Amino acid sequence: MGVSLLSENENIVNDQAKTKKELINEVLELRQELEALKTFRDTANQQAEILARESEEKYRVLFEESTKGVLTLDIETQRFLYSNPAIRQMLGYTEDELHRLKITDLHPKDELNDVMSKFESPLLGEKPTSFAIPCWRKDGTVFYADIAGAATTIKARKCVIGLFYTFHRRKNH
Repeated sequence: MGVSLLSENENIVNDQAKTKKELINEVLELRQELEALKTFRDTANQQAEILARESEEKYRVLFEESTKGVLTLDIETQRFLYSNPAIRQMLGYTEDELHRLKITDLHPKDELNDVMSKFESPLLGEKPTSFAIPCWRKDGTVFYADIAGAATTIKARKCVIGLFYTFHRRKNH
């Protein structure tokens, strides 16, 4: 601390020896440097915003245009937070309808124990794919999907993302 105080005192003594014109020039230079730093900061912020928008747009396109169904489930509420058009088409629900449902609304009652145990495995660090899981459509019909799950955090909420792959059995000729 003594060295810092000494250096500061030396700067004050040196400044007192400068002419008024030298001090004004020094202040002007400092202002220019400050403006350059502000411009640099603003440019960096603008570039970061552009990159964030571009990244968001890429993920939005992937999410919206995917032919695979995507559902994001909030662990705490057991409600769906996000759904893409493909899963809404598979299930026959609108976005608002689907987001009011819980995971238990999409699977036959006799399959729920198995479905729930598979649903919880991503929370344990596993990245499972469950095969031929029966899913209810809005119209009451059932289809089977392979579902890959992964745990994530979205807006400080623990979530599981399910990626639904439907399949159609081929007839043997």
